[in-house]
Amino acid sequence: MDNKLKCLFSFFKKNDILIIGDSMEYIENIQRKKRIIIALIIITIIVLIGSIIFFVTHRKNIKDLSKNLRNGRQVTINEIKTTNLNGSTSSYFSENLEEDDEVIDKKTFTCKTTDCQVEDVTKNYAFVLENNGFYIYNYPKNELVYGPLAEDEVEEFQYTAKLIEYDDKLYAAGVSYYDDSENYETALYNAKDGNSYENIKGSMYDFTDDINVTAKYNYIVLKDDEKINFFNLKTGKIDYNYQDGYMDVIDTKKDAYIVSSNKIYNLNKQEVFKENEVALAKFINNQFIISKINGSKRQIVIYDKNKKFVKKSPNYDNVLMIGENFIVVNNNQKLQLVDFNFNVLTTFMTNYDESKNMIYESESGWYTTNNQKGICIIVEDSNVKMEEILKDNPNLTKEDLENASDGYGYEFYYIPSTKKSLKKAIYIGGYGKPILYLYPKVETKVTVRFENPSKLTTTYPKYQNKWEVIAKPNGDLNLNGRYYYGLYWEEKASHYIDFNEGFYVESKDAIKFLEEKLAEIGFNERESNEFIMYWLPILEKNQKSLVYFELTEERDKYSKLLITPKPDSLLRVAIHVKKVNEKVNIKKQQLKKFKRKGFTALEWGGVIHE
Repeated sequence: MDNKLKCLFSFFKKNDILIIGDSMEYIENIQRKKRIIIALIIITIIVLIGSIIFFVTHRKNIKDLSKNLRNGRQVTINEIKTTNLNGSTSSYFSENLEEDDEVIDKKTFTCKTTDCQVEDVTKNYAFVLENNGFYIYNYPKNELVYGPLAEDEVEEFQYTAKLIEYDDKLYAAGVSYYDDSENYETALYNAKDGNSYENIKGSMYDFTDDINVTAKYNYIVLKDDEKINFFNLKTGKIDYNYQDGYMDVIDTKKDAYIVSSNKIYNLNKQEVFKENEVALAKFINNQFIISKINGSKRQIVIYDKNKKFVKKSPNYDNVLMIGENFIVVNNNQKLQLVDFNFNVLTTFMTNYDESKNMIYESESGWYTTNNQKGICIIVEDSNVKMEEILKDNPNLTKEDLENASDGYGYEFYYIPSTKKSLKKAIYIGGYGKPILYLYPKVETKVTVRFENPSKLTTTYPKYQNKWEVIAKPNGDLNLNGRYYYGLYWEEKASHYIDFNEGFYVESKDAIKFLEEKLAEIGFNERESNEFIMYWLPILEKNQKSLVYFELTEERDKYSKLLITPKPDSLLRVAIHVKKVNEKVNIKKQQLKKFKRKGFTALEWGGVIHE
């Protein structure tokens, strides 16, 4: 072969090798980069998953990251001695002190911020609003337990915050507030396992009532529209849902039972008694005392603590009340007091008529006076004459009773130690001067109804199944061409107030007290002026008074107001006033500020307690 051809051949051969070699190195570089990228992706995914797991697992710790960085306001919680109306003493816990409060003990803790606000306090815990969220402090130990709860949910809305503590243990804490749709939502903290639950539909159902002993059994009772729900703190779900008008909870210290739909269930939804058509049920002295419907009659059935049948009563026209060691029955139109052996202790009335007479159950029960323990049953009776009340109540005047709306009746007494009974004619008292203001955003046709119109005694303008008015934004109302600035009525009182909390007010401080408290609640100046003009003379005449403000949710339970279209914000206030002869240290009532939003309705009235 020619030398030139050999050279040329060798040149191409070398270059092919060079080209192939370069390509192999290039491919290896690409594969190396791919492996690096894949490794980076895998590491990123692992880190991301780990972060998510860490965040979910340690969410509480993340929330409490600044737990020990508390350099805000120092709060002092005082234990204040109280003297009840019957002379017995107890105590309550509060940050606020007033003149002459007798402080037994005090503890301090430090908030995270300088503007923290104590919303509720128990023996060992304080529920505090700060940084638009709620924090729980164990204040005797100055420890932050949990927070925040319901963060950023309460800045612009009305809310209710409450702690549940039994036997020095915190069971739960909750905040109910309006959401963006003007419906109530609740956030709950379960102290047993440290979990929190937010955006639960409904509001706390009377958190101060015994019904929330269910917290000991992992349940919190919530109200959503007309339904009553049992929220399971353990699972974070609603286990029960009732639309029954009568619902109660029996606590035996070991177990809880739900009385609803005329049956009794345990918390596993199992019926625990063969008795159906249950009207009332109590657990007293380690016995289940059950009132059942028996045709047109009522009968008491008693079971022992193991749910074994013990005995049953004769048939009664009705079982009106089950108390501690006594039962009140209507027996052939006789109002009788019987014991748990169904022996008649005394007959209070021989002509009891349920269409005309009514027992004020919440105001009746055991009482102690002059070291004697007795039973008092309060019964409304329209046949009572004014002269009879004046004779039995020298402190009342004819003018007092002429200005009264309704509520004549008797207090019946029975003293077991002497087996003596007596009665006293009384003025029971009704809701005086409730008035309703309506403030729509634009001129609107508004219909107002009462859920229980049978309680009404006086109305103006005349209430005939409903009020239907044209309401203007400034509050003016037009009904059949006539102008009104509010809707007025009076009604029978059906809600007992024990004055375990509220305010002690002397006549010299009455104006300042009313102005400050009404502003705190959220009245405007016109509403406040009218309220004070009506109730100031009563406080001044009493000289010394106990005062309690019954607010919207509590008021709705006993006398619901139905307004169409539904207001965006509703405030209902009933002031309860009781004359006392000496200073009473009373647990201060915590009042929440009412926030007006959209179509606003506001009602005020009150009750005078003798």
